[in-house]
Amino acid sequence: MKLLTKLGLSLAVGILTALASGTSILQDLEFAVSDLWLSLKGPDKPPSKVVVVAIDEPSYRELKVAYGPPWPRSLHAKLLHRLKELGAKRVVFDILLIGPGADPQADQELTRAFAEMDSVIGAELTLRTVGNQSGGYTIEELEEPFDPFRKVATVALTGLPERNGVIRSFPMPRSDQERKRPFLAQAAAGFQTSEAEGLPGPHDLIRYYGPGRALKPISYWEVVADDVPMDKDLFKDATVFVGLLLRSDTTGAQKDSYISPYGTPSIFGLEVHATIYGNLVDKSWIRRPSPIVENAAQGVVAALATFAALSLTPVVFGGLTAFLAFGWSLASFILLSGGVFLAGAPTVLLVVPVLLLSSS
Repeated sequence: MKLLTKLGLSLAVGILTALASGTSILQDLEFAVSDLWLSLKGPDKPPSKVVVVAIDEPSYRELKVAYGPPWPRSLHAKLLHRLKELGAKRVVFDILLIGPGADPQADQELTRAFAEMDSVIGAELTLRTVGNQSGGYTIEELEEPFDPFRKVATVALTGLPERNGVIRSFPMPRSDQERKRPFLAQAAAGFQTSEAEGLPGPHDLIRYYGPGRALKPISYWEVVADDVPMDKDLFKDATVFVGLLLRSDTTGAQKDSYISPYGTPSIFGLEVHATIYGNLVDKSWIRRPSPIVENAAQGVVAALATFAALSLTPVVFGGLTAFLAFGWSLASFILLSGGVFLAGAPTVLLVVPVLLLSSS
């Protein structure tokens, strides 16, 4: 085969690989491989000053709260007082406290409790596309907390970017309102907006500490109960995340669960927010090159592999392929353990059909 023909075929394969690398199918393959590496590596040690307080089934039962109606705000006030006594630094509510509650006195108690404790409370922004004959437009619907709460606590967005039941990326602003406000974990880490310096990029990945419950949640009822001793060292100077963690489907109560990159058990939105916060304060998320750099690099590797396949004997190329595939697997495993995502699984697999075609 002439040199120009080899170069032309190699260039074509490289371009096609670069274009295909950005497709959702191959991206899913990349993540399937990285999830395998995480499973082989095992969980990481979670940060010491992050505590998850879960509104779980035992809390409903022990505190005699009915499923369906909003959680009693008097209990939230009691929780805040208790956490202040335990020395917590900040309390983050992954809960929507919209409008006045059923008990005005409880609203007043909770307002005073928010004023006495550094607190972050959730708001939810929904983007809704409305179409008509002349086109379409997007409506932003923002649900904010009760006005007295907003005056004494920090308001942050609760949105999480889920795809196929998995949350891998950090929340990114989609509208002007989201650019002006921080997301929940960002506010907990001290960021004032969602576009502040020092935050992960849109291609970076959350570094999970393990599967669900890696952060070892504490039941809400245990914290507010008068007769259950709490470890002050656990709460002292800690950031406490509070929200739903319901493992069973219960009528009227939201089950906010996702698939973990570590596999089972599933992970809850409350745990994801706490994990993102840990990543931000430790600056320990998984860094990933931009899509342009990543796809171009895979295209170059595919082009070089094709040229080698057309120039070497099948036996030599086969040995080289096995060596490079092993080397890439080892490098991607080590780098992922250190917080760097190395793409290339589709390119490694592409070498096999190239070898078969070149030897035929």
